[in-house]
Amino acid sequence: MMALNRRPIVARVSISIVFYPGSSLVHMDPGILPEFRFWDVLVGVEKNRGQMQYVPSRIPRGQEAHYLRHEQGHMDLMGLFARELEVRLKQLRAVDEARLLRAADTTVDEVVRSARMYAINPPHLDCLYDRETNHGQSRQRQERWNHRIAQNIARWHEPNFRVGM
Repeated sequence: MMALNRRPIVARVSISIVFYPGSSLVHMDPGILPEFRFWDVLVGVEKNRGQMQYVPSRIPRGQEAHYLRHEQGHMDLMGLFARELEVRLKQLRAVDEARLLRAADTTVDEVVRSARMYAINPPHLDCLYDRETNHGQSRQRQERWNHRIAQNIARWHEPNFRVGM
């Protein structure tokens, strides 16, 4: 199988961001008007193992760490977008639970759309990460992305975290 840069695919990751609304605690703050918010949210990053691929024989000798680091970048980006989703969901407020869940659906759609744009390759397209690094082939651009990802990982714990690219 070939990547869009016409080189053989040596590795592929498949990851999903998932929000579990049924496992996320909703809290009502009484006041003049009741306000619903998530007390806690459960967001996960799931590896879709059946769609993952690793063909070490296609990796040029001595470059295994470089290629695997590129694939780790896809996973790190998805983890960062999952963290952003968690932060944004915790900031939501609504006058009733149904509206809170509708707002959560909209927020999930927005964050997943961004995650796909940056980190996931839909059929016949390359995400921004792969386009800009030429699937890890451009070492200088890959190092820039590694730095961007590391900067975001360093600030994941901020209460208002947003993925900054």
